[in-house]
Amino acid sequence: NNTKNMGLTFDNTIVPGSYVFDFFGVIGQYNPTTSTTNPNPYTGNGGNLTILEHNTTTHRIRGNFNFVATPLLGTGAPVSFTAGYFSVHYP
Repeated sequence: NNTKNMGLTFDNTIVPGSYVFDFFGVIGQYNPTTSTTNPNPYTGNGGNLTILEHNTTTHRIRGNFNFVATPLLGTGAPVSFTAGYFSVHYP
């Protein structure tokens, strides 16, 4: 199983603007494996999140991102995420 996943975490009150990925407010995550017995999570170091739109009435948020993910625990080569884009409607 070669499933990999990547995620972005930020406050639900975020407003349009540019933010730096850190470990506490704006977080980028990457997991190259779905293993529960030997996970190897990566976290974003530096990089930017740009919120282009966050409409709390229509529940739409969209933005751009880039960051370098490094292993939080264990070993592994850094993974670069460049020219990322998302557009999400949420409940």
